[in-house]
Amino acid sequence: MPKTNGSGQAQTLSPAQLDQLLDAAPGPDHRALWAIMRFTGSRVSETLALRWGAIHQERVVFIKAT
Repeated sequence: MPKTNGSGQAQTLSPAQLDQLLDAAPGPDHRALWAIMRFTGSRVSETLALRWGAIHQERVVFIKAT
């Protein structure tokens, strides 16, 4: 699926490609980061700002910046 705005050079990864990316993660820290980003739609900076208390069994809570 092509990108809908911008210069049109980027493409969205398919679910199968995202699975391949997770399988190819160089370590568990990358896999966790990429999995959270995949399933929440968060950006790298948002995901890196998470603390352990924000991660629950069935949900991830992002704190709104003030």
